[in-house]
Amino acid sequence: MRYVRQLFEALRQRRVLQIAVVYAGVAWVLAEASQFAVENYALSRSLLDIVVFLLIVGFAAAIILAWHHGARGPQRPTRSEVALLGIAVLVAVVGSYRIASTEPRPRGLASDEIVVDLGDASVAVLPFDNEIQDPDMAWLGRGLAELLTTGLAQLDALRVVSGQRLFDLLRQDSGQAAEEIPDDLAMRLSRRAGARFMVRGTVLGRRDDITLNASLINLATGQVEAAARARGPDAFAVVDDVSSQLSIQILAGSQGGVDGEKHVTPELAPVAEITTADLQAFQAYQQGLEAERRFRMVEAKAQYERAVLLDPGFALAHMRLAGREMEDGNHSKALEALYLAHQNLTAASDRDRLLVDGLIAWRAQEDRETAREKFREIVLKYPDDKEGRSFLWQLSEGDERLQLIEEAIRLDPFYGVAYNQLGYHLADVKADFDAAHDAIDRYAELEPDEPNPHDSRGEIYEKASEFESARESYRKALEIEPAFLPSLEHLTRSYLKQGQPQAAREELERYEPGPSPEAQAHVRVLIGDTHVFEGSFEDARTAYYDAAQIGVVAQRPELRIQGLIAVAQLALELGRYEEVEQTTDVLYGIDPFNGETLGFAFAALGEQKKLDELDELHEYVIRLVGETTAVRELGMGRWTADALNAKSSYYRGDLSVVVETVDRIREEAGAPSDVFIWWEDVVAHLELGNGARALALVENLWGRLRGESRYHVLIQLRALYECGRAHEVLGQPAEAVAAYEALVAQLDESIDQLPRLRDAPERLARLQASG
Repeated sequence: MRYVRQLFEALRQRRVLQIAVVYAGVAWVLAEASQFAVENYALSRSLLDIVVFLLIVGFAAAIILAWHHGARGPQRPTRSEVALLGIAVLVAVVGSYRIASTEPRPRGLASDEIVVDLGDASVAVLPFDNEIQDPDMAWLGRGLAELLTTGLAQLDALRVVSGQRLFDLLRQDSGQAAEEIPDDLAMRLSRRAGARFMVRGTVLGRRDDITLNASLINLATGQVEAAARARGPDAFAVVDDVSSQLSIQILAGSQGGVDGEKHVTPELAPVAEITTADLQAFQAYQQGLEAERRFRMVEAKAQYERAVLLDPGFALAHMRLAGREMEDGNHSKALEALYLAHQNLTAASDRDRLLVDGLIAWRAQEDRETAREKFREIVLKYPDDKEGRSFLWQLSEGDERLQLIEEAIRLDPFYGVAYNQLGYHLADVKADFDAAHDAIDRYAELEPDEPNPHDSRGEIYEKASEFESARESYRKALEIEPAFLPSLEHLTRSYLKQGQPQAAREELERYEPGPSPEAQAHVRVLIGDTHVFEGSFEDARTAYYDAAQIGVVAQRPELRIQGLIAVAQLALELGRYEEVEQTTDVLYGIDPFNGETLGFAFAALGEQKKLDELDELHEYVIRLVGETTAVRELGMGRWTADALNAKSSYYRGDLSVVVETVDRIREEAGAPSDVFIWWEDVVAHLELGNGARALALVENLWGRLRGESRYHVLIQLRALYECGRAHEVLGQPAEAVAAYEALVAQLDESIDQLPRLRDAPERLARLQASG
C-alpha cells in the first residue's frame, strides 16, 4: 500500500491527472470538429481516422511529458523521456501514413452520387427510434415507418423512399446488413436515394398508448421544416394523423411554400384501409415478405395465411398468398385469394394497384401482355422499385431481361435476387458458366445462411452437365433447410437426366421421413417419378397414392393435390380411364379450378369416345365459370370456351379447328408460342402434315420443362415419341430412329403398358428395316 500511496502522490505532484483530463477535453473538441468537417465538406474519412489516431498517440505523449515536467521547477529531458517521445513520433508518422495510404472504406457513403433523382416532392422515411420497453413491440419502429411510407405513397404527386431502400444503400457502404441507420449517415443516405426531405422520429409510450413524434428535415439545408406529433391507443390512427400533418408540409415545401401559408389538406385514406388494421397481421405480412425473398416459400405461405386469418380484409397479404397457392397447384384457393385482394384493395397506392392488376392479368387471366404493361408502368413511375423489375424480368426475354437485372443491381449492389437472376441469365442465354458462378458466388456472400444460393449454384453446375458438383450443392442447401423443396426436386432431376433412377431413390430415402408434411408428400411423389422413369408403373402408382395419403393423415386436403394429379396423369397414360375419372372426381372436390384436373378428365372421356359425357363436362365447366363471382370480377375465363372447343374438336376429328383456335389464344394472350402447348395441338399438326410446327412445339415444351424444378418423366416420354413422329413426317429417318431408340431403351417391355406409345417399337423396326 505504501508504494501505491507514493505513486498517487507522485501523480498529484506532477499534475498528470489534471493534464490528462484537460487533454481529453481538448481531444474531444478536436475529434468532433474533424467529424463535422468530414461529414459536411465531403472530406475523406481517412482525415478523421488520422486525427483520432494522432489524438490517441498524443495522449501517450502528454502523459510522458507530464510525468517528466509536470512538477514545479525546471526539469531537464532524460534519455528515457527522449526515447519514449521518439517512439511516439515514429508511431504517429508510420500510423498516419498507413491510414492515408490504405484509404479504408469510409463510414459514410462510398459515393454521394444520387442513384435515382425522385424530384422535389420526394421524402425518405427512416425507421423510427423505438423507446417502448416491450419485447413484443420491438419491431414497431420499423413497422410504423413502413405504415407511414404506405400512407404517404397514396399521393400521386409524392415519391416516397422506404426505410428498406435506405438500408440497402447503407449495406452498399458497410458491406454487411445493419439493424439501424446511424444519425450521422441518415441525411446522406436520404440524399443519395434521390429524396429532398427526410422524416425521422421516435415511438414512445406503451402497447395501448402510443406516441409518435416525427420531424420533417429539408435535406438541402439540414433544417427541420415541420414537426408532427400524435398519440393514442390505435397505432394506425396515430400514423394517419402524422401522415396528414407531414404531407401538407412536404407538398408545400416542394412547391416553394413557406410556413404560415394555407394549404389544402391532401385526401389520404386511412392506412388501415389500404393495409390492415391489425398490428400482428402487419407483422406477419412483413415476415412473409422476408421469407419469400429468401425463397423459403413454405414459411412465407404460413405467414401470409396468418396475416389473412388475423385480418380477412388484408388485400396485400391475400395477393401474396395467391402466388404461393398457385405455385402449390391449389388454383381454387389462389383464385379466392386474388379475388379477396381485388375486392379489398379499395384505396391503395398507385404502385400497389399496378402490382395487383399485373398479377391478376398474369396469374388469373393468363394475359401476359397486360401484365407486362402493368409491371413496366411500375418501373417507369417508380424508378427505384426493384420488385417491379423482378416481376417484369419473369415475363421478358433477351436483352430486356439483362437490362432489368443490371438496373436492379445498380439500384442495390447488395440485392441478392438480382444476382440470382443474373446467374441464370448468363448460364441459359450466354452459356457463360464461369460468369454465372461468379454471380451466384456473390449471391451466396449476400445470403450466407440461406439454402437458395446453394440450390442456384447446383442448377448452374447442372446446366453445365457437372452433375456431381450440382448434387453437392443441392445437399448443402438441404443441410441448411431439410424441407427445402426445390433442392429435393433438383437432386432427383440431376439423377434422372443421367438415367439413374435407382440412385435418385436411394438419395431421396435419406430425406423420406421429412421434417414437415409438405416435405414428406413431396419426397413420395419424387420417388414415384423415379419408378415411372424405369417403367415400374405399379410402384410409381403406390408412391403417388402414399403422397396423397399424407395429406389425409395431416388433415390437409390441399396436400393431396400433387399426389392425386400424378395418379391421374399416370392412369391416363396407362389407359386406365375409370381410375382417371375417379381420381379427378376427388380432385374436383378439393380444387374445382385446377386446369390439369380438367385436362385429364377431358382426355379420359375423349379417348373412350364418350362424346356425350364430354359435352356434359364441357357445359359444366362453362356454367361453373359463368356462375363463379370471383371469375367474373377478375375477368378470368377469356379463353375457357375456346380452349374447351379446341379439345372437343380434337376428339371429334376437327383438327384444323384445334390448330386455328390454339394459335388465336396465343396471339390474344401476347404469349410466346411455347407457353400454351397441348398435346392435342401437337398431334393435330402431325395429322395435318405440319411436321416442322409439331417438332418446334415439342422441342419448345421439353426445353422449357427441363429447366423446371421437377423432371416431368411422362412428358419426356411423350416428347420422345412425338419427336419421332415429327421426324417421320419430315422425312428424317435417322432422327426418328434416334428418338424411338431412346424411348424404347428407357422403357423396354414396359412400353406395352402405354397405349399411346406402344407402337414405337414397331415404328422403330420399320424405319431400321427400310434404312
